[in-house]
Amino acid sequence: MSKLKVQVSLDLFSSPVANKVKKGKIIVLAVTTQATKLKNLPDPLLTLSDAQSNLDSTFHLAESGDHAAIAAMHTSEKVWDGLFRRLAGYVNSVANGDKEFILLMGFDATAAETVPLATTETLRAFYSEASKTIGNIDIASAPQHLSESYLFAITPPDAVVSQNGNTIIITIGLKKIYLVPNTHHNVVVTGLPSGEELCVYGAAFNNKGTGPVSKSNENAKPK
Repeated sequence: MSKLKVQVSLDLFSSPVANKVKKGKIIVLAVTTQATKLKNLPDPLLTLSDAQSNLDSTFHLAESGDHAAIAAMHTSEKVWDGLFRRLAGYVNSVANGDKEFILLMGFDATAAETVPLATTETLRAFYSEASKTIGNIDIASAPQHLSESYLFAITPPDAVVSQNGNTIIITIGLKKIYLVPNTHHNVVVTGLPSGEELCVYGAAFNNKGTGPVSKSNENAKPK
């Protein structure tokens, strides 16, 4: 498979602090997981982790609007920028133009044309945690070269999540929920129970967000 060489995208360093906080968590986790491939980090992993934690904590304190907290956030951001920019340069040199490796390290890559593979891969550096805002959860993963959209589901701990082809099945007690991600407006869903009446909902989504959820005009009953 022929590939065009790419580099680590530096757009991250001109993005808002909130984005740096989220991406930094992914990068630190990815670098930790792939430590054997990164023999000569420009800065120790502990230093990167500390800078990430400081930026995270000062960012949330600055949300109060306190001037001292905002100043502390900007100081943490400068330290973070320096460390992660050096890391980006190092990842560039190790990747040697390999886009998949850059994405594996949690960074975004500059644009390039590649020959697509048939399917996407398992999510890497995938994490979830309660955010500072009540009722919110932060979810993120390393970007994938082959993915155009991502689907996340939040379930109770006793739910069982399985997969039948492209259909994701969530079982809670005796009830099942079927999730069908697709890039087209028409799709055939497989693995459904025969003779059971089912409600069908749908929503369109793109990189700007998710549209309103709609219910189909009739319920469906598989044969």
